[in-house]
Amino acid sequence: MEPFSSYKDIIEQKLVTGYDYIYDVNRDKKHIIKKLSSNKVIENSTPTNYCYPIHKHILGIHTLPKNKKIYIGFYNISNDVYPPYLRYLFTKGDESVLNFRSINNYDSDKLSNIIKGTVGKNIDVDGYVIYKDVVYILCNVENINYINSNEYKWCNMYEICNNEKHKEYKINNNVKLFFYNNPNLIYLLDKNNNPYKIESIVY
Repeated sequence: MEPFSSYKDIIEQKLVTGYDYIYDVNRDKKHIIKKLSSNKVIENSTPTNYCYPIHKHILGIHTLPKNKKIYIGFYNISNDVYPPYLRYLFTKGDESVLNFRSINNYDSDKLSNIIKGTVGKNIDVDGYVIYKDVVYILCNVENINYINSNEYKWCNMYEICNNEKHKEYKINNNVKLFFYNNPNLIYLLDKNNNPYKIESIVY
């Protein structure tokens, strides 16, 4: 199969078909690397029959390295609509760029303070992924009522991977590349491990 003409083309195909892609930053080319267990896109099923298979792809927090930069990815799953969808929380940074919360080195007290200061209470950390020598800690936020909407923005996977922005705010490039190269963290799956369709966002 021929490479797609643009980054957005391959992500559009990825979100619709269920193919996995990887971005080769060294050669500046895009290539299909594998397919998911099925490329079927789910159109109709019960929204409660979903899973986010994150625990198959993350490491336990007790093994977290101490001297690396850390991004904190707070995520939430909305299942009160069809199809259910996944979203991540971003903070507004400089020059209208949205980014994950971050700390320079792991410190359990500092991490707890950031979590509580962001979501209003202490919540458990699911685990972490290392990408390009940076640690991405992931946390599930079930109750989003305490989050300051003026300071933080929720972005779904279409905005992160395809639009590459939320309204007038751009998504941080490092975060985009993290998801592009960890495609199993993009999808919610149904009970048969088929990916739910990711709805497009139009402003």
